[in-house]
Amino acid sequence: MPTVAKTFYFAYSHRLQGHPGLCKNYHGHNGKAEIRVNDQVNHTTGMVIDFDDISQTVGKWIKENLDHSSILQVGDPLLEGLPGHRVTVLDGPPTAENIALLILIKARNFLNIHDISVKVWETDDCWAEVP
Repeated sequence: MPTVAKTFYFAYSHRLQGHPGLCKNYHGHNGKAEIRVNDQVNHTTGMVIDFDDISQTVGKWIKENLDHSSILQVGDPLLEGLPGHRVTVLDGPPTAENIALLILIKARNFLNIHDISVKVWETDDCWAEVP
């Protein structure tokens, strides 16, 4: 089955409460998300999906919600100190895995396609992928 992919870049800050290493400190990343769509080629359009459809839905959501945002966990005391700032709150720790899962859920809803995977790079050499 063919796969098409679209990549988006976003800057974000986060911290991992209770983490034994440096990630317990509030810090930022220049992240990258790759949305991969696996499906049959539409014989009328010749495409699995139009790249612009991914950009106008998932890409727009990433830009409006994750780019230049603080991504924090429910109950993080930092949430009270960021009034007026763009904040995305996750039920679990804001790891690359959980950010990828959040984007995957949004992508499936926007594109109405189940066979999607998302890969999120936290740094140039560290990434997480969810199918």
